[in-house]
Amino acid sequence: NMYIDLEKVTKMEEYIELLAYSVVKSFYPTALIKYVDGLTLNEAVNFLKEYVEKGKLSSVVEVKCNEEFNQCFRNIVIVKNLEDAQSMHLHCDICGKEVIATDDNTFFKYGFVEKYEELMREKFKKKEEYRTDKRKFKKDVQNAVRVAQTAQPINITGCNITVANSDQG
Repeated sequence: NMYIDLEKVTKMEEYIELLAYSVVKSFYPTALIKYVDGLTLNEAVNFLKEYVEKGKLSSVVEVKCNEEFNQCFRNIVIVKNLEDAQSMHLHCDICGKEVIATDDNTFFKYGFVEKYEELMREKFKKKEEYRTDKRKFKKDVQNAVRVAQTAQPINITGCNITVANSDQG
């Protein structure tokens, strides 16, 4: 359902803003799911896709080693899109396996567009509640970072992504 309730949307916006302020450079969509109660993967991915279209976030594809026998899962490469990864000759430097980028071992990750990061820093400098309660702000940011760092990669290629086309209108 495209129409997510406003509470979830507000919570997602809050999370992205806190992360943009933090030292975190990129995160998995599962971070949002951990942060926002009752959020589905589809809702998270759609929201993130909108942020990419608005120029606030950029998305990258992470290719992992899918050597199951050794449970390797090492990050091999981060590229702009799946096509780039599929045209590359990849090797895992840990288990030595040749890695082919497929739907099973590629994961989306989102990073911040620099201009957006700057705008968020400015915004928080001006925010009254955070100026008066610096401890709360620090705690909120730390919590956002912890969520991002413990979120697991998840395969979203099968995701039913429904985003209104921004070109129309």
